[in-house]
Amino acid sequence: MTEARSPELAQTTGHSDDLRSGARTLGRSDVLTPNRMENALPSRRSAIVEQWLAEIGKTYPAAEAPFLREADCFRSPVAHAFRENAAIVVDAVVFGDDWKRATQALGEIVRVRAVQGFRPEEAGAFIEPLKTIARTALQDAPDADRRIDRLVKLAVDLHVACRRRIDEIAAREAARRTWLLERLRVDLTS
Repeated sequence: MTEARSPELAQTTGHSDDLRSGARTLGRSDVLTPNRMENALPSRRSAIVEQWLAEIGKTYPAAEAPFLREADCFRSPVAHAFRENAAIVVDAVVFGDDWKRATQALGEIVRVRAVQGFRPEEAGAFIEPLKTIARTALQDAPDADRRIDRLVKLAVDLHVACRRRIDEIAAREAARRTWLLERLRVDLTS
């Protein structure tokens, strides 16, 4: 027994009275509102993270890329850190909230890449594929592109700060070694 639906109910549920066979029409219920995104996100989130990690892996030489596929945090702590932090960044792209946490997560990824010797122009390049992945997975996330552009700028700034800190540490270490060598030379001549 099929009950008649009001036009408002048909519009909100995506069903129409003339399609009693159960076929769905595109209606307001097919739009991914923030609440619907939150409900749909768990399955999409893991797919987005995995696709993004695969794209990040392409920025590494072929011999080094397999480390990102390792799931065990003890075998590859870097891959574990990338996986955990990439999920936090994806949440910020989709929902646009908790930017402090996303900044920290992005900082973890950028620090690893800065220590690995990536150049500043490559600092934000690993984020760009996320734009295409997010567009494909979340057709109705209009602010995602803007948020990803914000992340790219942030990644470059974080990378420059990390490289500056690495250079400062290297300079201090060189000065310490020089001081030790001079002290040894003075002790040996006395």
